[in-house]
Amino acid sequence: MKIINNILRKIRNFFYKNLKRGIELRKLENINDDTLNSVVRALKHVISNKISQEEKFWVDKIENLRRNLLTSTNEITIVDYGAISPNTCLTEVEKDKGRIIKKTIGVAIKGSVPYTEGILLFKLVKEFQPSTCLELGTALGISSSYQSAALELNNRGRMVTIEGAKSVAELARENHKILGLSRVISKIGKFENVLEEIINEIKPVDFVFIDGNHEETATLNYFNTIAPSLSDYAILVFDDLRWSKGMKRAWKALTQDNRIKFAIDLIGMGILVISKSENKKRVFKLLLK
Repeated sequence: MKIINNILRKIRNFFYKNLKRGIELRKLENINDDTLNSVVRALKHVISNKISQEEKFWVDKIENLRRNLLTSTNEITIVDYGAISPNTCLTEVEKDKGRIIKKTIGVAIKGSVPYTEGILLFKLVKEFQPSTCLELGTALGISSSYQSAALELNNRGRMVTIEGAKSVAELARENHKILGLSRVISKIGKFENVLEEIINEIKPVDFVFIDGNHEETATLNYFNTIAPSLSDYAILVFDDLRWSKGMKRAWKALTQDNRIKFAIDLIGMGILVISKSENKKRVFKLLLK
């Protein structure tokens, strides 16, 4: 009886989740905004697992690379400037100095953006067709590979990805080269030190993915540094919204910012849309998986 009840509960949860998701999608679809519409198309493609043959070519290449990296026992030394865990409290001196971490590539790659979130980034760039993309937190290059692969398919646009750890950034560059990605440039440096200069070089920025230091103050500072150089129609994606209480507060503050017109909470990731064609702010919550 217990097994049957568990099965029935899972069935009810499945239908309830899909019902709620369908309702939120219809709300989004009913809004006449080109930028938001590109986000909705991307979300629908991810939910339905819709991948064309030309898209599958790049997806397979990236996921094959991921699988190869997972088996690597080569060790790398990383200088990490971000928070280690949600409960870590670092002094300014500790943040500035960073922490030396040694791990194998196989372990390091496990922290990369998962498949579904990678596909979401890929589809967002593919549908939105940005001219300039910016990423904070390259890691080993999986997320930047998905975004720059979409730029390759669009046959337009460029991407700059920033990584604080030199050893990691160099590996990401090699991975981009292995994949044959020509529209991505990897920059090395602490975000606080290089972000403003890089933005001034590439602005206006159309698409941003922030997956670096998951601290409340740092996250809000990144947004406030980037925001003045965003295009009139732009998309920002934030990862690990519920990584810590601080990240939850940061997301709430971002959704309330007057510069944001649409905010979509995907539980793990969050999407912010800037649009000059819409005056009313709207916030949505959507279960991606």
